[in-house]
Amino acid sequence: MIANTTKRDTICTHGVFRTWAALTTHLQNALLTVPDATVDRALLRRLFRRLSPPV
Repeated sequence: MIANTTKRDTICTHGVFRTWAALTTHLQNALLTVPDATVDRALLRRLFRRLSPPV
C-alpha cells in the first residue's frame, strides 16, 4: 500500500498537497453520487486524468 501511494504521489500529484486534496474531494463526490461506485484503478485513473493539466 505504501509503495503504491508513493508511486502515485511521484507520478500523479508530484507531492503537491493541493492536488491530493482535490483528488480526495473528487473521490468523495464520486463515492457519494454513484451508488455502486468502488475505489478501483479505473476510478483513480479517471480522477487523475481530470486533475492532470493538458499537455
